[in-house]
Amino acid sequence: MRFALVIALIVFLATGCIDTYQKEYNTPDKPYFPLKDFFESEMYEVKRVPYFMYFIQLDNTGKRDSVVINQKQFDSLANLFVIKELNQENLQKNYQESVFHDLSTSSYTINYTPIDEDYDIRSVNVLLHEETNEVKRIFIRANRQLPEGGRLTEQMSWKKGKSFQISRFTRYPNGNTVSSMLFVNWNEVTDSINLSLPTADAF
Repeated sequence: MRFALVIALIVFLATGCIDTYQKEYNTPDKPYFPLKDFFESEMYEVKRVPYFMYFIQLDNTGKRDSVVINQKQFDSLANLFVIKELNQENLQKNYQESVFHDLSTSSYTINYTPIDEDYDIRSVNVLLHEETNEVKRIFIRANRQLPEGGRLTEQMSWKKGKSFQISRFTRYPNGNTVSSMLFVNWNEVTDSINLSLPTADAF
């Protein structure tokens, strides 16, 4: 797959010369991580394999709902990760890339932060296996001003080949807060799932 080749190139350029890479890598002729390709390949895999899919949702009261979903519903939720601001052209134009080797987790992390502080997408982190360069997880953090006032903070997390999660925390001008969490599972081991509502400290 094309994104796999891009990952290999990114990590190759970073390995052994991280400091130089961070200073010199961000030029138009070098690739950024193809987020859209990754998420679409994951969606294709879910469509190809007859997984049992469901979501768990926690609302502001802590109420927990679990609902079985079909392919169309899965695609609709998964497409929340295919963000126009993060397509290849916009990512390379508007975001600064850095790569570091995390010895504590035996992984490489590709990080994107906006050049302009006004961008809603505040950070993207792509975690890669140290030995295989395969994606472990992708984290996307957004901070949006609401039309009616207040601010929405959103943390999105995709675990390759297993599940994804979207946590939202909203603070309104009057000081009221609302939080919610959506977890979509198609291949995650049930015993490893530990879900809770987000708080302001989580962001």
